[in-house]
Amino acid sequence: MTKWLLAVVLCPISVSLASATEITATQTDWSGGPGIDGPQVEWGERFADIDRVSWMAIPGQVALASTAVANPVRAPFPGEGAGAIKIHAADIDLDGDTDVLGATYYGNELVLFINDGQRPPSWQRQVVDGDFIEALAIAVVDIDGDGLPDIIGGSDAGAEVVWWRNLGGSPPQWSRFTVDADVPGAHDVAGADLDGDGDMDIVGVSYETDKVLWWRNDGATPVTWEPFVIASDFDYPTKVDLADIDHDGDLDLFGVAWLGQEVAWWRNEGGDPIAWTSVVIEENFNGGHWVDAVDVDHDGWVDVVGAAMDLREIAWWRNDGAEPRSWHKQIVTSSFSGAVSTDAGDLDGDGDLDIAGAGWSSSGRVAWFENIDGNGLTWQLRSVDRGFDQSSSVNVADVDDDGALDLLGSSWGINQFAWWCVGEFVGQGWLTSSILDTGGTIEWVGCEWEYKEPESTMLTVEARSSNNHQDMGPWVSIAPGPGCPGLNGGARYLQYRASLGSATPDASPILDEISFTWLPRLSPAPRQSTGRVSP
Repeated sequence: MTKWLLAVVLCPISVSLASATEITATQTDWSGGPGIDGPQVEWGERFADIDRVSWMAIPGQVALASTAVANPVRAPFPGEGAGAIKIHAADIDLDGDTDVLGATYYGNELVLFINDGQRPPSWQRQVVDGDFIEALAIAVVDIDGDGLPDIIGGSDAGAEVVWWRNLGGSPPQWSRFTVDADVPGAHDVAGADLDGDGDMDIVGVSYETDKVLWWRNDGATPVTWEPFVIASDFDYPTKVDLADIDHDGDLDLFGVAWLGQEVAWWRNEGGDPIAWTSVVIEENFNGGHWVDAVDVDHDGWVDVVGAAMDLREIAWWRNDGAEPRSWHKQIVTSSFSGAVSTDAGDLDGDGDLDIAGAGWSSSGRVAWFENIDGNGLTWQLRSVDRGFDQSSSVNVADVDDDGALDLLGSSWGINQFAWWCVGEFVGQGWLTSSILDTGGTIEWVGCEWEYKEPESTMLTVEARSSNNHQDMGPWVSIAPGPGCPGLNGGARYLQYRASLGSATPDASPILDEISFTWLPRLSPAPRQSTGRVSP
């Protein structure tokens, strides 16, 4: 059952009763994490405390945390994928569930698997392009700014970078456009607004020419592209990723060179065209094949995760945030045969980032590594599939819309795309909000929460209100509706607690939004000292 309330978040104000207007405080995202007790004038993305509840895995959702499944079951996507090389999850048709893209090297295909939204999901297989010669790379970005996710890709023998415009429809219809027809060995692509002009540009690599390139989107209709070279001597580049590494407001670039054995980043110096400064992070990353930009230790600075086939290694380099920047290597594993691809996400819902990996070996391997200490210094292997021959890529996403992240993979060896449910939900948990300061004495108008409550699960909400934020009093159960039944009226400070429970490890309730609406009763008395902490 789901309840809805259209609400506008306003900061508390002081008004007389005669001119009072309703004020609504809404929390829709908890991804900033715990530790803010308040009082706060609005909730933002932070909260006070948590126990066995997932808040970071899927931003905008609260669900139960999970424990690792001992032997996850492989769930193949329909149809053969000859030389399945890349997999990528995104909501392509904007219906609220996760669809999946696949690229096949020998099949020369870009394939879309459309999720029907059921649990477990079924899939409609759509060939977006059946003439994508030796497909190597895929990514999703809204190129033309029409609000529909488009697809970009790179091919090997086809020597081209392409984008497919999403024309909408069910299933989506597509129109193909060439970005550049002279990119031999186009091994990777990514999309972002590099020059800050509001249009989505493309960055990519050519392993045959050792080039890292970007293409400027002119914003016209149809889009035309201007190519620029970032680096021309990066020996056999295979992967790039984008992030604001130095917090200067523009996007920088990570890259890895397989034969050059280097992990590097390029600082975006701005200008027209953009000037780039190359900085080497690692010089001996033998067989380096993959990099991801992600804040592993949750310190606010983007780190880099990499996979090296020859070293059998997955590692990450900590960005210390200093200037000049220093990078500190931490090894996740040095015994992962054919380490070819990684992705990061909070797979167990405990509030820190775990790392998934794919191994390109004769037996094939998909696994994830649990971040034990939360700082990325201690990792525990969680094996997922040891028979996924020549695993070529891995991706993290919530495929079945149950509130927990799953693993997706592509297998070159058995021509297959597949996904695995890797966690089982714990039985119960809770989240406590920060204390909200309404600004004065008030009258409650109503409260609502937007949630999913699958069979055998339960979500309940308690609240407490007080004129003294240091003594909030006992929790009381409340019900959604006019007047917020059960909530003590008149007090200035408010705090809620959401409790989640499940009688089955296969399902969790999910909280998407919670709102409280009030009417200022009187002009407030002078504010007491609150010891307020900003989010």
